[in-house]
This record gives sequence, C-alpha cells and structure tokens, in this order.
Amino acid sequence: MNHAIKEIEKERHKVAAVYVVISFTIAGLGLLAETILLGWEPWAIPLVASMICALWIIHIKRYFIVQNRTYVYGILFLTGAFFHGIHKTSLYDISLIMCLIFFVFSMLEETVIIDFGIIIYLFLMGYQVFVLHNEAEFNSMFELSKIILHIVVVALIAYGAKITIRSRKKVNQGFEKTIEDMSSVNRQMEDFMVNVSHELRTPINVVTGLSMVLMDHEINDEKKNELYEIYVAGKRLSGQVENLLDHSELDTDRLILDKEVYNITSIFNDVTQEIKVFFGNRKRNVDIVINLDPSIPYKLVGDQRRIKKVLRHLIDNGVKFTEHGGVMVHVYHEPRPYGINLCMDVVDTGKGLSAEDKERLFSGAYKLDSGRAKATAGTGMGISLIYGFVHKM
Repeated sequence: MNHAIKEIEKERHKVAAVYVVISFTIAGLGLLAETILLGWEPWAIPLVASMICALWIIHIKRYFIVQNRTYVYGILFLTGAFFHGIHKTSLYDISLIMCLIFFVFSMLEETVIIDFGIIIYLFLMGYQVFVLHNEAEFNSMFELSKIILHIVVVALIAYGAKITIRSRKKVNQGFEKTIEDMSSVNRQMEDFMVNVSHELRTPINVVTGLSMVLMDHEINDEKKNELYEIYVAGKRLSGQVENLLDHSELDTDRLILDKEVYNITSIFNDVTQEIKVFFGNRKRNVDIVINLDPSIPYKLVGDQRRIKKVLRHLIDNGVKFTEHGGVMVHVYHEPRPYGINLCMDVVDTGKGLSAEDKERLFSGAYKLDSGRAKATAGTGMGISLIYGFVHKM
C-alpha cells in the first residue's frame, strides 16, 4: 500500500511537471512577443527561446533527479520574471506573474522557489517604484493603494501556497504512518495465523492417524463408521489449515514454488480418492467425468502439490454446488517454445454464477454461499488460492 501511494504521488508530480512546462512555454512566448512589440533588448529573444527549448529537453529526457529538475524549472521561471520585471511598463504585471509562479510551484510542493520568488518580487517592486518611476507618479492615494494592494495580494497567495504545501505533506505523512501501522498489524496477523496453523497440524495428524489405526482393528461396522467420520473431519480440517498457510504465503508474497517431475495421472488418482472420501455417499447423484488428453507428456515439471490443489479446488467447487448431473473435467496441453502449458477446464451442471458473482470471484476470500444458513462447507478461499497459484506459476 505504501508503494501504491508513492506511485500515486509520482504520477501526480508528473502531471504537475507537465503543467509547469506548458505554463512556462506560454509565458515565454508572451515574453518574446512583448520583447519584440515593445522594443526591449534584442539579445533576450534568443535567450528566452533557448530557455523554452532547454526546459522541454530537460523535461522529456528526464535529466537530473526530480527535486533538481524542480529547481531548474524554478530558476528558469524566476529568470524570465526578473527580465520582464526590470522594464518600466511591467509595474503591475509582476504581481500577476509571481502569482502564477506561486500557484505552479505549489503543485510541485517546493517552498524554496516560493521563498526566492518573494525576495525577487520585493526587489522588483522596489526597483520599479524608486528607480524606474518618479516619486510624483505615486503622490496620488489611488496609485499608492494599488501598489500596496498588489503587494498584499501576492503575499497572501505566497503564504497560502506554502500553507497548502505544508498541509499536503502533513496529510501524506499521516497516510504513510497509518499504512505502516496497518501493514505492521497485517504482518503480525499473518505471522499469528501461520504459527497457529503449524500448531494445529500436529494434533490433527495425530487424530487422523489414530483413526486409521483404530479402523484396522476388529470392531463393528457402527464403530468403524464413527471413526471414519472422525478421520474425514480431521482430513478436512487439515486441508483448511493448509489453505490458511497457502493464503498467508500468497498474501505476503512469500510463496515459493517447487520444480519437480510429476505424473498428471497420479495427481488425478489422488484427487478423485480425496473427493470420494470427503463427499462419500452424500453426492451419489453427481458423476465426475475426467477427460485426460492422451497426448499430454507422461512426465511434467512443476509444483506438483500446488497443481494438485488447483485441480482439487476446481473439482471440489463443482461437486459442492451440483445437486444433480455431473462435473466434467477436461485436461489438455498447449505447446509453447519452452515446453507446454497444462490446461484444466471444469464444467458442472450446478446453479452457476451471476455476472456480479463473476466480478467478485477473484477479489479475495470470497464465498458464493455464506452466512449461518450456508449449504456448503469451506472457508471460501478455494478460488482465490487457485487465482494466486496459477498467476504465480
């Protein structure tokens, strides 16, 4: 999340930089026009033109680091404003130009340029009043009040720009602090879930192991059925614990994939046996049909455990949400320069998904059937785990 905010700020700064460059270009062209029309120093024409070209080159080529580029923009802007302000006809134009500079550089959050702009503005106003104009021109209260009003307005805009910059930086710091705290809490929760999951696995394995041992003893069918239910419940709980661990690894980007040689047919055998164990006779009206393309290579390379989980979750979801009919699994491959891509299509005759459900499907730990009266088991992480595994692969 911190990275996301930095990216947003970076993008905002890019937009502000474009605005600065365009503003300077327009102001520079206006300065060129005034220089020609009012007969100012002719040497300024190539100078201003070269400043505009230099600004665009620096912006496009991304010379210097961001802060140094901002300083270059500021120097060019203030240089143009200074040249404009030293002419007698620019007495009241200086205020407008400085307000533009303060507004533009408030977008780039640079108070140094604003501070230098205030100093240059006060110097230019003093130069205009005491050097370029006669004191007699300011004897009237009207002219004096105009100058004072201009200075006050520029000072207020400069102060407002600096306040805006400080407030924005303070808000950003507050956001960063909040996000850091949230990330810390999230990491602690993830670590807690991982530790709890590891602690649960041992007693669960003991329960399922002892259930299998006891079922081998000579006991009546009723007892065997009870032990079998304990075994199934233990295996299901063990699977949910593994899902929590996988979800934590995906969420914290700590998932490490294995690369090993495996046989897809053995994975199908294991998955179908597990489905049979978990659903038993509860889904006897639902058939599972597996269509395995015979052209798939006998040996494949990948993370066998995660591929098995992807297939298991896909079939598991199909069976859970299908009351009558069946689940069709089609596994095939697509040739690629590096080898093949393994493809799995699972189609069922269940109730299906609405358009809204499809949009929400990959948003996280989403369950189609939730609440106290839910009809299906599970934590709702199956689809999000599939999404995470496949994209990681």
